[in-house]
Amino acid sequence: MSSNEKISAREAEQQKAAKEMRTYRIIGICVAVFLVLAIVAVLVLNSNFLYTKATAVDVNGTSYSAAEVNFAYFSEYNNFYQSLVNYIGEEYASQFLPQQGVSFKTQTYRTTEDGKTVTWHDQLMSMAKNRLEGMTAIYNEAKKNGFELSDAEKLSVERQISQVSTYAANYFVTREQYLTLMYGKGMNEEVFRKCVEFYAYVSAYETAKQDTFTFSQSELKDYYAAHKDENAYYTLSYAFISASDADGKTTDADMEAARVAAEIIGDAKDAESFEAAVQAFSATLPGDDSDVTHATTTFKLSDLPEEYASWVGDPSRKAGDSTVFKQGGDADSTYNGYYVFIFHERDDNDYNTRNGFYVAVGVEQPKREDFDSEGAYDVAVQKAKDDADAKIKKIADGWATGKYKTLAELQKDFSADMTTSSNIVNANMNTVPLVFMDWLFDASRSVGDTTTVSQDTGRFFVYYGGEGPNAADLVAEEALKAEKFSQWEEDVVKGYEAKEKWASRFCGGIFPENYAG
Repeated sequence: MSSNEKISAREAEQQKAAKEMRTYRIIGICVAVFLVLAIVAVLVLNSNFLYTKATAVDVNGTSYSAAEVNFAYFSEYNNFYQSLVNYIGEEYASQFLPQQGVSFKTQTYRTTEDGKTVTWHDQLMSMAKNRLEGMTAIYNEAKKNGFELSDAEKLSVERQISQVSTYAANYFVTREQYLTLMYGKGMNEEVFRKCVEFYAYVSAYETAKQDTFTFSQSELKDYYAAHKDENAYYTLSYAFISASDADGKTTDADMEAARVAAEIIGDAKDAESFEAAVQAFSATLPGDDSDVTHATTTFKLSDLPEEYASWVGDPSRKAGDSTVFKQGGDADSTYNGYYVFIFHERDDNDYNTRNGFYVAVGVEQPKREDFDSEGAYDVAVQKAKDDADAKIKKIADGWATGKYKTLAELQKDFSADMTTSSNIVNANMNTVPLVFMDWLFDASRSVGDTTTVSQDTGRFFVYYGGEGPNAADLVAEEALKAEKFSQWEEDVVKGYEAKEKWASRFCGGIFPENYAG
């Protein structure tokens, strides 16, 4: 081999090595880039970025992140939960709610007629999208008309946002943790404020729009006359006499005994004798837990199952009428026993509403287990009552000086002493706390009257500000406004459509085991 051939061979080897080195360098760069991208992907997926920045739902060009959609999503869930609790009580509400600690996407809400499964996630997502469609349309309409929140409405927003600290403290978590608990991953202070402000703005415009609808006196009277039964309030006493034993078993003899007991209790003609009859029957039951479920309360027909409502709403119904309803009576029934109903009165809202305000101071009851003796406990109970008396007296005396003219002025100086407080605006007999309802609606009341009222759990200072409109007229006006608003809203929302985008996969979630609603 010549020297030139040796040099050429050496150059070829060097060129081959250089090429391989470039290949390895390129591969190395690609691997490094891939690793960087993988790390970035993991960081993004484990951060709030995709929950707060990516579009989950688009409504006619308005983008909503997963966190913002979740605000509507879990708000719908909480509304459903609260309506259940108000209707059937917290004890039974859980039977109709999804299992805690399990994703809503895996739990069945209902099955359609054609056999398709609708999960809780499907249902809540549909409700959230419907809400966002309506709110986006109304928001755009409000902006177009130059609507702005009042100072009072802005203050209400700030109060709502600040209340998160109190709620978080109740759960022993931070504000950020509480927001995540309530509305899912991605919800932070910034997104929460944006959502609260958005909802407040839309709600305020809805109220302002409804206030533009006016009706003549004859329209109000005619409307109420046509809907008087559904708007009346009915005061009833009711009790459920269970026929099931501790194991949930029921016999024919037990059912017959429950029926007889229900009819005996039904012989009572007023709330006082009803209570005495229930207590007398409860004393005959075995065991420590022998209380009969019962109450004397006020209903609207829409609050009652159709079977009960038909009896209660009968035009011939009069005070003292009673009846019993059989519930179940076999091993497969959830309830086995008899309900007894006693009719007391029907309220057709034919009176003037009331205005004013009230302030409540709670009696901070001590715990019995914190005291070594009954005497020491009684002293602590009395001190709690004395403290509440002193606080309510300080508020009442402050008002009497003439320095204060409104509840807001009282709240400014005495907020630390108040448990709750509220203006009373056009209130009817079913929206005023029972403890001072008789005083407020006494025919002898004059504008400027005040009183203090005591009950075991608290003390009240009440101010009477005069009469408002007829209660029946207000019922009619509110219903007519709602009808008009519904028609207006239907026109405004027409054409708006919520479309799910890629990030909608981050919507929904799971409630922890210790969260009910």
